Amino acid sequence: MTNNARSSLLIVALFVLSPTIYGTNIIFDIHGVLLDTTVVHYLKQKNGPYNTLFKLLHQHCPLCNNGPCENYLGDSLTWATTTEAHVQREWEKGNVSCTEYNKCSEHVIDTSHLSHEAKKNIKKAINMWALPKEFIKSVTIIPEAYYIVQELDKSQDKHPLFILSNGRHEWVELYKAQFTDLMEPFRGRIVVSSEAHCKKPSKEIFQYLAKKYDVDLKESIFIDDHPKNIEAAKKLGIKAILFNPNNLDPLLKFLEAEGVLSSQGIASVKEKITGDKTN
Repeated sequence: MTNNARSSLLIVALFVLSPTIYGTNIIFDIHGVLLDTTVVHYLKQKNGPYNTLFKLLHQHCPLCNNGPCENYLGDSLTWATTTEAHVQREWEKGNVSCTEYNKCSEHVIDTSHLSHEAKKNIKKAINMWALPKEFIKSVTIIPEAYYIVQELDKSQDKHPLFILSNGRHEWVELYKAQFTDLMEPFRGRIVVSSEAHCKKPSKEIFQYLAKKYDVDLKESIFIDDHPKNIEAAKKLGIKAILFNPNNLDPLLKFLEAEGVLSSQGIASVKEKITGDKTN
């Protein structure tokens, strides 16, 4: 056997015996999974300030010559408790800037027949949601997800971590700065709707992530807190599971069954969560 033949056989053997560099991709949502944005749920409740704002924006849509909205979708695709305004969707897709969104929202508020107090409350709500530096003040880490991410980070060579979320790129930059330990394991592999110009649960945003990072969606796990996003992912062949911090066992068992989290890793996650509650 020649030296070249021996070298070729050695390369083949190493390739077969060595673990793959990339195995199952693990894709996380941010809001409601990695980060707690409960304040947003409150603002978007049926009788909350955002619902009132959205009704005004439906009646006087800035993207439809300030007349009745021509792109009304009925119940929101992402929020079960309210309806989503056309300009809101375009803002999250990155087609409307934060400044433009605030300006048109304030205009419909100021020209409405709402009381002074109601107008004040809605404007405060806009600032909490649409201005990144104000929004982040109300955001906290969800510990259950944080500990899972820390465990998964130990096997990044086989199971790289990604983020796929509806939201603004301005938020992500602030998250990176404020929640370094949480965000670092993702190694900057993040896609948000304002970058992709499309939102979950559309298939296009999943495909955008796949193309950007050369990801095989059928070799991926997706973790989200909205059933419609989970269903959309499954239609693309993604193994998707709903996140519920109050009932973590289904997710942990799922990750173990998929071979991305060991029994020791699960024990470590549970121990840290218990320690947090004890303290």
